[in-house]
Amino acid sequence: MNYEVHNIAYEIIKLKGYTSWAIGLSVAKIVQAIMANSRNVFALSTNVKGFHGIENEVYLSLPVVLGSNGITHVVKQNLNEGEVQKLHKSAEALLAVQNGLVI
Repeated sequence: MNYEVHNIAYEIIKLKGYTSWAIGLSVAKIVQAIMANSRNVFALSTNVKGFHGIENEVYLSLPVVLGSNGITHVVKQNLNEGEVQKLHKSAEALLAVQNGLVI
């Protein structure tokens, strides 16, 4: 699954030449889930402070339950030490990007 999450956009580009349809379909499914209060699980960007020892307010895509009021909760994952280290490395990299944004 890790490979799929990181490489699906590249596979779509390779096969179709672009990702616009995939993005549109994903947004439609997210909106449908909110409108129907379906409480389905999606990988969405959310504040991960406090998850798996992450101490900063940084936003990562994690599996979350989505309902009519938005994200209800993050799905608990049992990660091994190596996966936690990779998650922390991703959080550090994205925090650096967030801190560099001028809004």
